Amino acid sequence: MYECKRLDMRQAEYIYNTRMTNDFPKNELKPFASIERAANAGHYACFGMFDGNDMLAYSYFYKLDANGTSALLLDYFAVEKEHRHSGLGTVFFGLLLPYFKTADVTVIESENPEYAETKTAAEAQKNRLAFYAKNGCTDTGLTSRVFGAEYKILTIAESRKYAADEISTLYRGIYRSMLSPKYYTDNFFTVH
Repeated sequence: MYECKRLDMRQAEYIYNTRMTNDFPKNELKPFASIERAANAGHYACFGMFDGNDMLAYSYFYKLDANGTSALLLDYFAVEKEHRHSGLGTVFFGLLLPYFKTADVTVIESENPEYAETKTAAEAQKNRLAFYAKNGCTDTGLTSRVFGAEYKILTIAESRKYAADEISTLYRGIYRSMLSPKYYTDNFFTVH
């Protein structure tokens, strides 16, 4: 029986150092100090899916409450390499649904295959988009470039359907909250 558990910062840092550095491109990883700072301010939560003591998958979220709307950014989501393509990502996504429901909308960045450097990378990125679609996510039509990585922006809305301009405002707000003004100006760009 799989179980979803909230991770403490010690566990989150261990996963960051031992797994995330292999699972994500360097330009997609923010410094762990930023994650810890956001967690200490009550804006960040990390989860793992376990089978007994074995962690099979993990996810990290940033949460922002602004103008009467609460939004989550699914910052990182990964299944352990040896368990990929086994259906565990869908199981984990389902186990996270109660957390998704703590916000009005969950925003998800998924690498944009139009900018993939290789055919293999493009296929992997298309598969990720298909995974999110299969699990109830909606493509907003928005794209972004964050720290040089190109993304399609998807959502899961709990309270109502959000228009693209509303999602863009929330998404920008998340990054403005997360980054210093200079870092935001230098590294964040959203287009429709």
